[in-house]
Amino acid sequence: MLASDKTVERRRAVAGGQIELVGFPRSFAEESWVVDRPIAVARYLKASATPFRYIPVDDGTPQVGGAIYDATGRLVAESERPAGRGRQSQNPATLDRRPAGPMLAGDYVYVGFAIQSYGHFLVETLSRLWWVERLEDLAETSLLLHGWKAREGRQKERSRLPLIGPLLARFGFGPPPVGALNFLSAPWVQGFFDILGVPPGRVAFVPPTGAVVEALRVPARVVTVNGNGHPALPRIYRLIAEKVAGDVRPTARRIYFSRSRLKARRAEGEGRRRAVNEPALEKLLVRNGFEIVHPQELSVVEQIRLVRSAAVIAGCDGSALHNVVFARPGTRVLAFDSRVVENQLAIEQSCGLVSRHLWMGGRMPYGKPPPDWQVDLERVRRNLDFAAGG
Repeated sequence: MLASDKTVERRRAVAGGQIELVGFPRSFAEESWVVDRPIAVARYLKASATPFRYIPVDDGTPQVGGAIYDATGRLVAESERPAGRGRQSQNPATLDRRPAGPMLAGDYVYVGFAIQSYGHFLVETLSRLWWVERLEDLAETSLLLHGWKAREGRQKERSRLPLIGPLLARFGFGPPPVGALNFLSAPWVQGFFDILGVPPGRVAFVPPTGAVVEALRVPARVVTVNGNGHPALPRIYRLIAEKVAGDVRPTARRIYFSRSRLKARRAEGEGRRRAVNEPALEKLLVRNGFEIVHPQELSVVEQIRLVRSAAVIAGCDGSALHNVVFARPGTRVLAFDSRVVENQLAIEQSCGLVSRHLWMGGRMPYGKPPPDWQVDLERVRRNLDFAAGG
């Protein structure tokens, strides 16, 4: 049954009227995805970093382990990765003994888990730099991350000779942490670290044995995955946009982030994360003044400059649409949702964007879309007035 069924044809304004939800199930009743709370950057001497652990479960949400502990062995709660839905952190409140791994000498900033997903890198890793007032403040700063292994265990470490030597030298022995080589070799990771002025030699990973860190700063989280964001969330993205797109003027451009050329990930199955009728959607949007953009074919600088120029940004739910973190306040976002993505809603609300989300999923807001999910083209037609300010 398509989302145009009258039982789910509803429009409501949330987030103070900033976000419109069209056709969403009645069971989805959240009204705000920005939560203010005191945040700070805490500094620890001789902190312990426990290694990443993937914890399979027979039924329910997979669990992950790996966190930071102070010199007395107490858990630093801000180092965990809680989630409104999805993977949860599972770490003891105290440590019985220090990790057996090496001492990491020097001063580090902890920036969370190195998840090999463009969207999660934007909202989780980069957001840990909310405290930076100028990008120059990162000069000589070393970053510390936990590696991340895919749930299905299918990620393979690719040999990158320029990286293996420095990594092994840093850890002193044994293989690099799970996910480290794949993460650093991703062009978009390299692109963002270039913008930040952080070379690979200043990006470290918690070793498989854990480690003791000579000096470590742990910034508070400003994103709870699949939950909410903090008012400080936009800060680092605005600094990045000012650096690489400060000369870009606003235009009337309408862009659509396409998924039609993305390769399906094996773990998800062919077509799982893209609409089967996306070509028809693109034709409809082109007739209404949209440009079709394939973001994976652009550098991160090109993507940011494009977003800064646009008046309207459209896309199906997913990592590419998270690029609106770089958009100007007031930019209009038209989203086609096969599932609820609170991270996207938190981005739009905290960044001052004006958005309309069209529901294309089933009756359960948090269910995964079926492999053959479709965009309701008639619903799109009825809402194209939004692009013109309607």
